[in-house]
Amino acid sequence: MAVRFISIFTLVSCISILSACESGGSGANSEGTGGASGAGGGGSTQNPDDGTDGSTPDTGNGGDGSTGGSGGSDSSGGTTGGNTSDSGNGGTTDGGGATDSGGSTSDGGNTAGGGTTANDGGGTAGGTGGGGTTDDTGGGTTDGDDSGDGGTDPGTGGVVTIPASALFLATSEERQFYETTFQSDVTAMGPASVAGGQTAHDNLPAIGTLTYAGYMELLVGDGIASANVAAPATLVLKLEDLSIDGSATGFMGVTADENLIQQVVNYDGTILITNGSISEGLWGNAAVKLDIDGALDSGLNVFTVDGTLVGSLYGANAEGLRVRGTNTGLDGSMITTVDGNTGIIGVGTISALSQ
Repeated sequence: MAVRFISIFTLVSCISILSACESGGSGANSEGTGGASGAGGGGSTQNPDDGTDGSTPDTGNGGDGSTGGSGGSDSSGGTTGGNTSDSGNGGTTDGGGATDSGGSTSDGGNTAGGGTTANDGGGTAGGTGGGGTTDDTGGGTTDGDDSGDGGTDPGTGGVVTIPASALFLATSEERQFYETTFQSDVTAMGPASVAGGQTAHDNLPAIGTLTYAGYMELLVGDGIASANVAAPATLVLKLEDLSIDGSATGFMGVTADENLIQQVVNYDGTILITNGSISEGLWGNAAVKLDIDGALDSGLNVFTVDGTLVGSLYGANAEGLRVRGTNTGLDGSMITTVDGNTGIIGVGTISALSQ
């Protein structure tokens, strides 16, 4: 009987002790929900030594914190021991409740870093502290001053600067004159100079002088550079010896500059008209033959001509004169150069009317 009494007493004592242990441990286990899983108090088996009284700091070992941090909202060890800091060792995994030392005061993960700061028990840094990083209100490096420096170079505003051309470019007034007057006058002079048919050699006056004014046109090139130009020309026919002399100057034309932009260009230089003569032609006409020679400088290229032009006087009284020469030998002859290189194109024409 005595043995049975002792056994019952022993059984009751064990039950009391287990209740106390269960009371202390479950409270600690209910702490972790504020710590976003993995924070929590000290685990379900925490405080096996003296966890029955939560009124004082519970410094016992919390056992294996592997089950810690899944408890309720009173993250301080339950209703019995939750009013003071649960500084027990949260085990080797969840580290003892993170910064959730007071349960309702500091709710686990809401204080940056969770269990990494309030782990007095010696756990392994409380894991990730129950998600404390989600309350990272600092912002720090992601909220820095990104004002930057606007720079000191104002740029060119998209304006493209075209280098100055070496060509002798016409002024705006010269260009207007060339486009509105000069070209049309040169074109019109051709048919005007041959009006009335060829002049009969026998009808020429015996004495006197005939002065002709018109235009000389030249086309010179070597396949790389070319000049298609015209200039006012003046010729003087001395009837006593039927000789002709004169010159052409003030050449203008259109050509591409270094940037392949078409430009109206002035050509510096004079082409001399020499050795001109009047003779009776095959059909009795007053045939004309003369030489031209000189150089023209565009500022970018130098063109030279050395040729013989042939043609006739026109009109009943020799009112017109027209001669032509080419490098093909079809009409007269023409030798040209471009910057000292032999040209492959050479055509020269003079059309004029007596004054």
